[in-house]
Amino acid sequence: MPQDQIATHGVRLGDSEANVRRLLGKPRKTASGTAEDDGGKYPTTTLDYGSLIAILGRDHVESIVIAGSHRPIAAGLSIGGSPDRLQSKALVDNTDLAHGAAFNIRFCGAEKMDNAGLSIFVDHGRVTKAVLYAYGP
Repeated sequence: MPQDQIATHGVRLGDSEANVRRLLGKPRKTASGTAEDDGGKYPTTTLDYGSLIAILGRDHVESIVIAGSHRPIAAGLSIGGSPDRLQSKALVDNTDLAHGAAFNIRFCGAEKMDNAGLSIFVDHGRVTKAVLYAYGP
C-alpha cells in the first residue's frame, strides 16, 4: 500500500518538523520525549493536531497516528468503521478481528523509508486508530 493512499494530510514519513508545520500549521500540543531502538536512546517531539499526531525523532517524522471519529485511513477504511472494508487481506497479519486484535499491513512503501508499516487497531468490531511507522534508525 503506497503511503500516498493513506490519509495523512500530506505529511510523510521522513518529513522534517518544518515541513509538517508548513502543511498543518501550529499544533494543538507539542511534547518532548525519548525513544529507543538499536541505535540507542534519542529525543523525540510529538506534534498533536487532534485527529493526526506526528512523532519526530532524529530530525524527521518516524510515525503518524490517525485518530478521531470517522477520519479516513485508506481505501474506504475509516476510524469508527468496520475493518472488513480493508480491500487487501493478503497483506494482513493477525486478522482475529472478532476479538479486537490489531493487525499490520506490511511495508507501506514510504518513499524516504525503505521499511514501513501500518497498524490498524480494532475494538468491538470497529477501527479505533491507525499508526504509520518506520522501522529502525
